[in-house]
Amino acid sequence: MKRIFKKIGVFCLCLSLSTVALAQNTLTDNMLPIILAPGAQTIPSVERTLSYNINANVDFEVSTTADWLTVTRNGNRITINVQANYGGDERSAEITFSNAEKDINRVFTLTQSKDDTASEAPSADHAEYAIFGDKVYSTLREGVTEEDLAKLTNPFIKSLATQLYNGTYKTDYRVADYKCYLAPPVLAARWNTVGKQYNQYEGATGINIPKGKHAVIVSGIPEGESATLRVCAWYVGKVGTNFDGGDPQTTNYQLVNGVNIIDYKNSWDGLAYVCYYTLDNPAQKPAIRVHFVNGEVNGYLSPDKTNKEMHELCKNAKNYCMDAVGELVHSVWTSEGFYKYCKATDGTQGYRQFMNILDSLVQWEHDLLGFGKYGLLETPQNRTFAYVNFTYYMFQGALGVSFHRDQEPRVLNCRTIMTRDDDAIWGLSHEWGHQHQMHPYLCWSGLGEVSNNIFSYYNIMHMGYNSSDKINDWPRARRLFFEDAETKDGKKVSSSRGFAYNNAKSNASLFSYSPKMRDLCLAMKDSVVTSYASNPLRAVALHDATPYQTSVGYVLNSFIMLGNYAKIHLQKPGAAEGTKYLDFYPDLFESLRRMGYEGGSDLEKQDGWDKYELIFHAQYATHDDGYKLLKEKFPTSCWITDRYVDGQYRGDGENIVPAMLNFIRKASRLYGYNLFPYFERHGYLRNVALYINDYSWGYYVMTMEMYNEFKADMDALVADGTLKEMPEGMVYDMMYCEDLNNRSTGVTRYPTPEIPN
Repeated sequence: MKRIFKKIGVFCLCLSLSTVALAQNTLTDNMLPIILAPGAQTIPSVERTLSYNINANVDFEVSTTADWLTVTRNGNRITINVQANYGGDERSAEITFSNAEKDINRVFTLTQSKDDTASEAPSADHAEYAIFGDKVYSTLREGVTEEDLAKLTNPFIKSLATQLYNGTYKTDYRVADYKCYLAPPVLAARWNTVGKQYNQYEGATGINIPKGKHAVIVSGIPEGESATLRVCAWYVGKVGTNFDGGDPQTTNYQLVNGVNIIDYKNSWDGLAYVCYYTLDNPAQKPAIRVHFVNGEVNGYLSPDKTNKEMHELCKNAKNYCMDAVGELVHSVWTSEGFYKYCKATDGTQGYRQFMNILDSLVQWEHDLLGFGKYGLLETPQNRTFAYVNFTYYMFQGALGVSFHRDQEPRVLNCRTIMTRDDDAIWGLSHEWGHQHQMHPYLCWSGLGEVSNNIFSYYNIMHMGYNSSDKINDWPRARRLFFEDAETKDGKKVSSSRGFAYNNAKSNASLFSYSPKMRDLCLAMKDSVVTSYASNPLRAVALHDATPYQTSVGYVLNSFIMLGNYAKIHLQKPGAAEGTKYLDFYPDLFESLRRMGYEGGSDLEKQDGWDKYELIFHAQYATHDDGYKLLKEKFPTSCWITDRYVDGQYRGDGENIVPAMLNFIRKASRLYGYNLFPYFERHGYLRNVALYINDYSWGYYVMTMEMYNEFKADMDALVADGTLKEMPEGMVYDMMYCEDLNNRSTGVTRYPTPEIPN
């Protein structure tokens, strides 16, 4: 059989060669039917006419579905008239030669390159630009005729004008207005979250930028303001399991009014963003208009589109990734991931619901921060950011929140994240929580991975969950700090105390400005942790490390129960009987934000500077006159006499105690109770020295003088009627307060919400 097949193959080849010059001959019994036509060809973007001789020994029909070319036939000679490709994309057409009777189909694929004249656009003073009717050349002036077009000599202008005249130029995504936003660093400074920046890619365009030159036409940038085109390749062909170079690559181009020629040299396509930021009053700045002439339309997802429309955008995406621009969150995921996995809770396409979920998470964080209550949101409102990465599971970096691509099946599925995966909600909220941490006000050393989880907890509660791995730590935290169950033998040793000792021993300059602080470090030689019953001052501290492995959940417990007790049980000071203190954390965050006011925060007090505000400012240099005012107003304070602060910036790398005491003081005033006993049981108030590892190293050093003075100052607030003493059992009730959604009691204060799609 093999030999027979070989003979047939040779016969066919010979027949093909022998019939190349034949016209339409009558078939004989020993001849095979054949049509010889070109297979494929690529031509430039300009208008042209092509001719081909088609050799065949059968009659044939010629057809095409493309509307940008016409095919005519004269015998076996085929003429193809191709229109100029004025669009920004390469295009292909199939021309089919067929004989139905003999079941023969030959396909000729003709590919026409995209118009590249945009890369040679003339400067804005070129006289022929007068043919356009607007400053970004997206319309023609009234009354333009074919004769006017024929007179044009510049290829770029003629190409664009011809498309506009013919009605073939689609301006969707290519031409758009872009709002001005407050610069993210300025916003962070207003929120006391310096270094934690919101979206740096506002102005999603839906335009994909491949390698090469691109014409971008701009109008409306006000004098004194600037706008930047950021082209980001979110995917750069690097997939791994760690931070190994697969981060997104962003190229920035300064935009000017008029014609901008962008030379994008990255090998990986990038999505374009018109970043238009200002230092103040963004609502008073006019929008700018931008026209991308030859970029590729990728589109972006937004709530004003239907789920079906967004599904098609993902299906036909030019870029590996796709933007989703909600009201509060801008996110970037893979186009394929969106297309495959973005399902609503009912199993239908869920793009709108997904964006609403992300917006809800950030809205709940804003509510907890008191942004709405205290009018801290700008108009237009800056978004936060989430994006897909290809190297690491989950992290918060300089750009925002990021999940590995492998997590898209769970993160993009609305049913999963709303009802089946508290970790996804916790993770998103945790990372955004980093952007909301107020360093060092409520993010001193030891809280880097803790205080952001205040937002995570409240968000999983709002989503209807009643459990998480952190909640599972509450009982162990209570056994450690309240029940004194793990320290009774007096043999536990704290590595944090040991590090403080070793550092002081090896470094004579450590705390050299304050001998008592240095002496306390040297007193940590044995590093023994006592039981609370035997010596509360040397009992386990909040930031003690090994042997207790004081995890995130352990440390977080005190913050969560402080907020939960206020919501569930605390009578709000000064409010009508039965009014619970639902706004404790919004008020606390606002009090911390107001510390920079002249006279300090006026939210929880009306009598000007508090001593511990000034100690905080003196420690962290967050107010120019902090140390000076502290010395003038409180000259006999041990913080002055023992030089625990001395007017030199020390930062939290030296001592976090001022931040902790300031926090306790403000929380107490807002509660209306002296919370000293609550925080003492939770390990905040210990006569020890600790060296804490939290991204950067920091110290906790509380001398007896600090402890005694703070206790006396808190007692004084009770004596003058500012605060009430905590009644018997209140510390217990606070530490053992139930969760907002409680597994043991079945009380659900936040059922799973209805989030629209």
